[in-house]
Amino acid sequence: IVRFLYLYVTTYTAYREKIFQYWTSTSMLVAFWCVPFLFGFIILIEHIRFQIPILPILGKASYHIFFFLLLYYQYYYKDILQFFAGQSVLLMALLSVLICTAAGVAFYFLLTPVERYLSRFCVQVVDKLRQRWPDE
Repeated sequence: IVRFLYLYVTTYTAYREKIFQYWTSTSMLVAFWCVPFLFGFIILIEHIRFQIPILPILGKASYHIFFFLLLYYQYYYKDILQFFAGQSVLLMALLSVLICTAAGVAFYFLLTPVERYLSRFCVQVVDKLRQRWPDE
């Protein structure tokens, strides 16, 4: 209750505190309001982890999703905003999440075989070089 009160007072009133002058809405006192939601989400994920096979795939593809997210917001987001001009912010956020997730997972599935092939190729090249020039 104290956290919600603190957030309300610092956001919607003229009160300005001296400890957290800059980032008052993301300070330590406010950041803990999400802890009950986080624990609830963890319990929910533990319960449905075995029922939804997509979660391990999303975990393995998380780097590729993040990489595509960087590319998306650097190069494509402005074009999509113009294309869907006048739509709600929630719709744009959902669309962005879907685009980045789908493209990141596709990027993961396309790039993983290439990475494995290149890894094996590099190991073979290093082995051949070691055979040619053994350690003295």
